[in-house]
Amino acid sequence: TGVDDPLKDKRREINERSLTIMRRIRNHVRSAKDSNSRLKRAITAALIGNLIDFGIADHRFDLNELYRIYIENLEKGFAINDLNQLLKFLNSSKRVVIIGDNVGEIALDKILVECLKDQGLEVTFVVRGGPITGDATIEDAKQVGLDKIARVITTGLCELGVDFKRASTEFKESCLKSDLILAKGQSNFETLISQRDIIKRIGKPLFFVFKVKCPVIANYLNVKVGDNIIKLLK
Repeated sequence: TGVDDPLKDKRREINERSLTIMRRIRNHVRSAKDSNSRLKRAITAALIGNLIDFGIADHRFDLNELYRIYIENLEKGFAINDLNQLLKFLNSSKRVVIIGDNVGEIALDKILVECLKDQGLEVTFVVRGGPITGDATIEDAKQVGLDKIARVITTGLCELGVDFKRASTEFKESCLKSDLILAKGQSNFETLISQRDIIKRIGKPLFFVFKVKCPVIANYLNVKVGDNIIKLLK
């Protein structure tokens, strides 16, 4: 097209609208009675943020419905539920790497980052190395203010998901120095699930947090499209 990012205006609009919704969800998260309850709500908020995705064919989402969906999903729970293990690791960690996914979604990820910071954790938030479909970039992270509360870096690659072999040294070193890695979204799941040997050498627990959006992944995990996943890579 001759344009570095033909979706730039759409990305900015979705980020702005998601920030407005995020503030309402954040208030509900902060009203939780204890730190684990806040974390559970923040993780759920980050998970339903994964609905914001215009990079998947036939996937539809309505930003105006996000708060209602967030409340519903607190009750719905997780089809694959390693939440207790995730909370246990988070409560004993000092450094966490979060691999982000989509524009808009990262506004809701901000709630989780704030909760982790409140518990004294250092957070590194990872975005793509350049604009591709609806995935988040450095510019998107800055727009929603993630750079004010976390160290924001890129994978070094302008492509979907993560390829550890070709990723930037900065990204790989951040993973090695972390106590835990949290990967958001289907594309990160799809690319990382086949890199078990590399992840085993890194030696850090890796959790996937995402909404199932297609039948292929649903069949692979023996769940349904629309289900919530918190999965520790084993």
